[in-house]
This record gives sequence, C-alpha cells and structure tokens, in this order.
Amino acid sequence: MIDVRGVHHLGLTVGDLATASAFYASAGYQPADRISLTGPDGAVGNGLDAASLEIAFLIGPTLTLELVEFDPPAPRRVSATDPGFGSVPIGRPGAGQDPDGRPVTFGTAERGLFLTSAAPERTVRLLDALGFDRDGDGAVAGHGVHVDVVGVAAPGRTPANAPGRVHLCCEVADMQKACDELAAAGFDLVSAPRVSGHLSWVFVAHPEGPGVELLEIGTP
Repeated sequence: MIDVRGVHHLGLTVGDLATASAFYASAGYQPADRISLTGPDGAVGNGLDAASLEIAFLIGPTLTLELVEFDPPAPRRVSATDPGFGSVPIGRPGAGQDPDGRPVTFGTAERGLFLTSAAPERTVRLLDALGFDRDGDGAVAGHGVHVDVVGVAAPGRTPANAPGRVHLCCEVADMQKACDELAAAGFDLVSAPRVSGHLSWVFVAHPEGPGVELLEIGTP
C-alpha cells in the first residue's frame, strides 16, 4: 500500500494569479508562499512543450490551495462538461464561482468537493490506490477529504495549463515506492519525478480525469 501522509493541496489552474489570489483571500484563505518556476521542469512535469509557472499557496482551515498561472495558458477554459474540472470549498458563507468559473461553496474539505472525469471508475480506482476509501457510488473519502467523482461525456485530454482545471496533490513518504506501486496498479506517470531541493513531485498520467500529483518532502 502506498504510504500517503495526507492531501497536501488542491491545485487550481488560474487565468490571472493576482485576481484569483485576491478572490480566495476574501473567501477565507490566508496567503502563504509564492514560487516562480521558469526552467524546463515545470513544462515537462506538467506534460507541456514549454511553460513558465507562477504559483501561490493559500491556507484554509481544512485545505491548502495551490494557484498556478501558466505562461502560455491553454486557449480554452475548462468547464463543467470537461474532465479535470471541480469545485472548491470556501471558509466564509457564500456561493457562486471563482474568477475561472469553478463553483465555490461554503463548507470544508470533508464535504463540498467534486472532480469531473470521463472515466470515473478509473479515477476512483486511482484514488483508491492512494489510500482513499470508497464512500458510496462514485465517491471517495480519506486523508481529511471527501470527493464526489462526477462523470462527464467529453473525451480527450484537459491540459494542465487550461484555466479552470483542478488537481489533487497527495504527499507520500517515499516517491519511488509510490511510483512503483502505481505502475503495478496500471498507472503511468506524465514524466519522471522532478526534483527541486528537498522536494520531489510527479503527476500521474490520468488525462481522462482530474490531475493527480504526488509530492515527497525531504529534509531541507
């Protein structure tokens, strides 16, 4: 079994980092770290030919958000009929949409989170391999998060740089073991793990559903 330490963050591809950061700060998330990723790792690790990334982390009571602005962005925004779309729980009363069209709902990570997939059973099986428990038809729970996996008919791949896309990042204790176990379960990777200082990260090749990222945090 893959040793998952927990959900590290919910990742949101955004069209404008400043606008999205201000929106989520007003919704109860506290701004934290900012990162610029301009080398080849950002593009390769996200399955893109070329890209630079501006990243902002915001911390909420039960969930951390990673907002990512890509340059260049994909030409089309993700919608609810595409795979890789999803909702975001917010910490203050209110409902509506964020600047990239994702629905936001007052609540916590334990409820109020959905992700779309063109192959929902495969998405559930991937999350099951990462230690989530099935919770009814098309839903999983674990690591402090409840996720409804919503099936959509749209085929094809949602690129990582499409505003509106959502990914879920799980922190693992041992990256190599996690990758080996995913391979044994029939899941490939977008790239070899990318290493930056004491951090190692990789995306699972899961084009039919939401992005799923593994992160290992070593000793600084």
